[in-house]
Amino acid sequence: MKSDTKGFGFIVGRLPRPEYTVTFVNWDDSVLKTEKILHGNSATPPVATRDGYTFTKWDKTFASIQSNLTIKAEFNINSYTITFNGGGGSGTMTAGTINHGGNYIIAGNMFTRDAYSFNGWIATGNKTGSFANGATITNITGDIILTAQWIVSTVPCPRCGSPLVQTGMRTWCDGCSDYIEYWEFVG
Repeated sequence: MKSDTKGFGFIVGRLPRPEYTVTFVNWDDSVLKTEKILHGNSATPPVATRDGYTFTKWDKTFASIQSNLTIKAEFNINSYTITFNGGGGSGTMTAGTINHGGNYIIAGNMFTRDAYSFNGWIATGNKTGSFANGATITNITGDIILTAQWIVSTVPCPRCGSPLVQTGMRTWCDGCSDYIEYWEFVG
């Protein structure tokens, strides 16, 4: 035992370093991990996930812990692209962007196709199925491609009035039992 100049005795030794509780929580305050950390040490974060979101950071630093801490995960919402394909038609349409879980109202078709009439959209990607202009695609959770669908225009034959049928690059008239040149019914 040592003593100081006044005769008081003291013991030389180390006090144990304080220990702190570090709690990592997700966006909804659910506990992801709790750990005990000695004063001055760093905590080790868990993996934080959230459906439809991308993890960005923790709201506090966890290096050199000096007290009990609760550290929360922060996220950014994912956004997705709605693109349009002319399906053989010409023209362009501006792609749309929508956040995860959002709804998208399909704009009117801007594509054109000679001798064909627009007949709706076929969706591929995150959503599938047929949609009309103005329809709403709900709960989007990924990119979507909308492809224009076409049907042969029901143009009457200029010779006999029967409906014309597009067969590849040629147009057939059942009433005349003959092929009609394109210029005959557009010009």
